[in-house]
Order: sequence, then C-alpha cells, then structure tokens
Amino acid sequence: AKAELVGQLLEYQACKAAAALLGVRAGDGFGTFVRMPEEIPMDHTYQLQHPPSLLAKSYWEAMGRGKRRLPPQSEVFSPLVATPVVSVSSGQVDVVINAASITDQQRAQIEDIVKRKTEASADQIVISLLNLAE
Repeated sequence: AKAELVGQLLEYQACKAAAALLGVRAGDGFGTFVRMPEEIPMDHTYQLQHPPSLLAKSYWEAMGRGKRRLPPQSEVFSPLVATPVVSVSSGQVDVVINAASITDQQRAQIEDIVKRKTEASADQIVISLLNLAE
C-alpha cells in the first residue's frame, strides 16, 4: 500500500510539473497553447519551370472562358448611349404619332426624348398626329 501511494504521489508531481510548464508556455494560463512551426521539406515532384508571361497568358485564357457566358457590362454601351444617336441635318425634327390626340404631358415626354437624342430645341420639333384606326 505504501509503494502504491508513493507511485501516485510521483505521478501527481509529474502532472503538476507538466501543468506548470504548459502555463509558462501559454502565457495566459490554460487559455491557448501554440505549437512551434515545423520545417516542412519542399516537394520537388513537379520539376518544370515556366516563364511568368506564359503563366499570365494561361490565367487570362482560363478566366476568359467563364466570362464569355456573362452578359456584357453596361460600361461598354455608355459611350454609345450617352451621345445622340439621331443625325438631324435639316435643323427640323418631324415626329409622327399614331394617335387621334395626345395630352400635354405626352407631348412633353416626346419632346424630351427627341431633345436627348437629337440635341434639337423645342422649336425645331414638329409632332404630327396620324390616326390609322380611322
């Protein structure tokens, strides 16, 4: 019984020393323990060397495959949409509407659209009503 008690005391003493060592290593007690990094040998299985320009070209080709299916970005069209698309050389814009009559609000909308597309002033715009239903 005495030998068993001495063995238990020695185990307790070893555990107490290990806990003290862990406490010193962790710094803040038992909150964290970080193992020192190991040196990993480099794997030399792939032996080929490629110039950086070839790697960049391959990368952009691979990226291009996925982007081919995407819709075009709006920035591509903004220069086309921002400029007037209708050329008016006569100085007068004729707009023909299929209606018997239009309201002042509709007339203002039509004039606004024509002004944006042709850079014509309001006095250069002629709106003609043509009722094809009759």
